[in-house]
Amino acid sequence: VAGISFTQAQIEEGMVLIGGDSKLQITSAKSTRYSDIGKSDGGERKLIELSPQIAYLIKDYFALGLQVQYANLVSSEISTLIAMPFVRFYLGNTSTGVIPFVQGGIGPGYTKFADFITYDDVSGERLTTESIKESIVTYKLNLGIAAFVSKSISFEKTIISLNLLSRIFN
Repeated sequence: VAGISFTQAQIEEGMVLIGGDSKLQITSAKSTRYSDIGKSDGGERKLIELSPQIAYLIKDYFALGLQVQYANLVSSEISTLIAMPFVRFYLGNTSTGVIPFVQGGIGPGYTKFADFITYDDVSGERLTTESIKESIVTYKLNLGIAAFVSKSISFEKTIISLNLLSRIFN
């Protein structure tokens, strides 16, 4: 598992916060599936996540922003896209260089996945894939720390993250 979180911001009124997260996870899974056309073995699963964000500090230590979250489980043909407005409060001052923060947001999105795959009886080739797309709403609350390495650049670590995802039935 590899991940990085980077933010460029000062935490004073009128400044802009630009940052994001990314993750690449590759898992090798041992599994066997049986079907009418035979047996298939599971292999690598690749998860790619990107989560850029931008915010404007409307007051010192208080920002309003937007985070776009994209996740794709490549081997399973599952993807999710969420646009989440958020608020962030910094809890302290910059004299120590390490500042705790609380960030919360709510946002709409969708998840798409291959529901039914048809294979050729003889060759085993994939013929068709029917996808299902569901509307979702996600809620997120994070508690973390920002370690400022300069006046305008910090590295962040989320300590506690609470996420809730709700499906919207059409």
